[in-house]
Amino acid sequence: MGKLEGPILVLDDNEGNRLLLDVALTTAGFTVHAARSGEEALALAQKVPFTAALIDVNLPKADGIEIARRLRQLNEALILIIVTVDDDDETIERARQAGGDVFMPKPFDLDRLLDFMHSLDPEQVRQRDDLIIVESLPGQQFRR
Repeated sequence: MGKLEGPILVLDDNEGNRLLLDVALTTAGFTVHAARSGEEALALAQKVPFTAALIDVNLPKADGIEIARRLRQLNEALILIIVTVDDDDETIERARQAGGDVFMPKPFDLDRLLDFMHSLDPEQVRQRDDLIIVESLPGQQFRR
């Protein structure tokens, strides 16, 4: 069983969310690059070979799912984790069509997110044909 190694991209327009995820993931042993816009995320992805990306869907100047699609085109092996308060069937289907690997609705428990990230096996994720849907995680909740 493999484990998630390598740099992680966090894309969220909310500064508090970016900082919280950056600090939490870094403290948990991950290397994190945070972006506040789709343009910034795409520019970083051209320079850094990310292993995974946590992408907020609701961005002010771009659709996070479209950014995910473009990130997938840049790096076929990238684990795309779509994070959103919009957990309706249409958004889930759009995430699937964009090449998303994991769909995680907000709010979620930060400790359980970290456990999930540590347990994520990139090889197993890449072998799947379907989107992994993580149910809302109770506890200390992280919300937009």
